[in-house]
Amino acid sequence: DTPTVRLGFNLYSTPPLKPLMLNSPPAALPSLLKVPNMPKPCSQTPQFLFVSVSEAISPPAVPAPGQAKAYAIDPALALGLRQDPACGTLAPGERRRIYFGNPTPGKDAFGLASSIIGADGRERALTPMRSFDPTTTNICLIAARDGAPPVIETWEVVNLTAEAHNFHLHQTRFWLRPTAAKDAPQPREALALEDNAEVPRARATKGCDGSIAAFRRGACRPPILRLAVPFSQIGDFVFHCHILEHEDGGMMARIRVVAPPAKPQG
Repeated sequence: DTPTVRLGFNLYSTPPLKPLMLNSPPAALPSLLKVPNMPKPCSQTPQFLFVSVSEAISPPAVPAPGQAKAYAIDPALALGLRQDPACGTLAPGERRRIYFGNPTPGKDAFGLASSIIGADGRERALTPMRSFDPTTTNICLIAARDGAPPVIETWEVVNLTAEAHNFHLHQTRFWLRPTAAKDAPQPREALALEDNAEVPRARATKGCDGSIAAFRRGACRPPILRLAVPFSQIGDFVFHCHILEHEDGGMMARIRVVAPPAKPQG
């Protein structure tokens, strides 16, 4: 039950915190923090360390062995040593659809769902509308081989609610495409990569209760946000609404990018 001290590392600070150089800390730092035998900071490029001392707290519980496996990508997937049947590549003409909605229409809640739209316009692989679960992968795709251009997917994002939402994706950026599906330019014709975009609401939101059913029966007809998303980094990350209340309320989902099958040796 030895009390511990919480250190905050950041590139920014607000008063009364003061920046200290990592490679030349003042001699008074260990006594200031009251931490015996404080390790010597590493001698790297000068950086700023912003330190704040919190109340004495108990050390956090150590996770049980294997607990993190459901939260992190399997190293074998990351190296291409095994394949997951749930991961794949979109066929020519296919696109992904992301629904911003409500898993419990009529109640205040936030969630996401996703599906694949075929070249014929038919929808398949629809996931349930649900709030964020860190153990669930909503979308899994296979990256390109080393040296090849990144995999670029077409995504369309649909706002099923009467509220404002903002789409944000980690680990990559995206190109905005015209609202109309036809005559969409190729990504190389776009002017800039974006990291967030407004998800437009329907003009008449009375029938938008956050459900996919309302969208399908025509009661909620919002404009569709269309994106071209390049994927080149392997791992697990998330996309979510960039409005903090909605993100914290569960409007977030996990995406996984795995390596292509490893080439046989020899």
